Amino acid sequence: MWYFPFSALLNTLVSLILGIFVFSKNPKSSLNRSFFYFASSIFIWSICYFIWQLSKTETTALFWCRALMTGAIFIPNTYFHFCVNLIGNYKKHRVKILIGYVVSLGFLILNFTPLFVKDVKPRMMFEFWPTAGKYYLIYVILYALLIIYSVILLSKEYKTTHPIKRNQIRYILFGSLISYSGGFTNFPLWFDIPIPPVGNIFVAIYVLLFAYAILRYQLFNINIILKKGLVYSSLITCITILYFVTIYILERIFQDILGYQSLVSSTIAMATIALIFIPLKNVIQSLIDRYFFKGSFSQIAEQNELLMKEAAQAERYKTLATLTNSIIHEIKNPLTAINGYCHYLPKKLHDEEFLNKFSTVLANEVQRINSLLHHLNQYSNPTPLTTKNTNIVLLINSTLVILKNNILENGVEVHKKFDDKQFVNLVIDPDQINQTIVNIIINALEAMPRGGNLTIETEQTSFYFIIHVKDTGCGIPDKELNKIFDPFYSTKEKHTGLGLSIAQSIIESHKGKIRITSVKNQGTTVSIILPFEMPESPSSE
Repeated sequence: MWYFPFSALLNTLVSLILGIFVFSKNPKSSLNRSFFYFASSIFIWSICYFIWQLSKTETTALFWCRALMTGAIFIPNTYFHFCVNLIGNYKKHRVKILIGYVVSLGFLILNFTPLFVKDVKPRMMFEFWPTAGKYYLIYVILYALLIIYSVILLSKEYKTTHPIKRNQIRYILFGSLISYSGGFTNFPLWFDIPIPPVGNIFVAIYVLLFAYAILRYQLFNINIILKKGLVYSSLITCITILYFVTIYILERIFQDILGYQSLVSSTIAMATIALIFIPLKNVIQSLIDRYFFKGSFSQIAEQNELLMKEAAQAERYKTLATLTNSIIHEIKNPLTAINGYCHYLPKKLHDEEFLNKFSTVLANEVQRINSLLHHLNQYSNPTPLTTKNTNIVLLINSTLVILKNNILENGVEVHKKFDDKQFVNLVIDPDQINQTIVNIIINALEAMPRGGNLTIETEQTSFYFIIHVKDTGCGIPDKELNKIFDPFYSTKEKHTGLGLSIAQSIIESHKGKIRITSVKNQGTTVSIILPFEMPESPSSE
């Protein structure tokens, strides 16, 4: 019977240690926080499970069974939350996550009633085992479905992501499959199915594989020098606990077989067993060093560096292929038009109308190629910043004056939600920031070919000055929103698709950011976020 409280204690320790460790390294990271929620759910379930196994009365056992379910109820959704953050898809699944937490709260309300945990009674080797209430089966079904869905999401991401992320996901998947397979052995006895929870200890397996992903593949971006010390210590602690509990259980077995009762005899027996098992403990530690850590700190660091280089190179090849295909496409179209007219030119030398049209098309298409090459040069060789103290409000006003004719031609009404006479000093390159604002406003005007409202609004925080450019145009579909900064991506004909890429590069070189929100058929808001104090040597982040 000591196996079950021991397995719960082991699960408690490993979830507590790893959960706190990951959270402490970066509390602001949504990935680290979601893992902490997951580990905390397992910790609550495990610690209450341990106390329940030591309960001496039916009332106490029932209370701790319900208490452990407060953690178990949140395990599937916190795991789903973590997986979604790991694959970087929180925005797409945030409604599902919210619904999951609402459903979990519903189960939590039912938890301390007979509708969820009915009672406890003897089953197999257990004196007090819980009986499922009316709604418990619904929880088990939803639990299984959410875990399966999470594993499917991880599996899909595994097939398409870069090498380091793939290795991280591999160990998360492997650990999850083992731990949940073990954890699910707790359910049958709730429904009078005579299968004991023998796999409960496998829940702790997830910590070993998470630790491996942290160490080898920089999961949570935890520094390698710091992480191995604690991960290694945690593993050795678990081994040591297992070692001493094994000695204790074996001594009890020998005590029952041989019938001795004295303290001296027990001490001698435990010492003998310990001596016998020391070589085994050393072998286990040696295997961990050899197969788990697979090398020294420097060797692991070198392997990680190689993986990072491989990922970066793969990304460069992908970007190069995209750029090459886009350039070919952009240049091929005007050349095709020019080639078509050249084909008929010998036959139309005396056709004045044709020659005039040919001259116009030739000039337009050459200008198009020239514009493409100019933008491409800007994108690949950005102009170094020439910064100076600039009144950003005055710059915004001067930009609007420059674009006055464009605004009138499009029948757009401008609304300025800032004080014209306000003085806000920023250290920026005024020419490049002006170019950025011009590109963004022109994009907004083109989104409103039949007129509309253009709103320029400013906002200040302790560290940033923010320019919001809002239009009432056609908006951008959600599926295209994450592509608009990609080079050569454009939804408009005769556009190179480099304007926003260059704008983003300029703002990032100022240590700022561009954020875009959009609602289809309602409009788009582009926010330019500039810091009040820029580092001395600005560079793109």
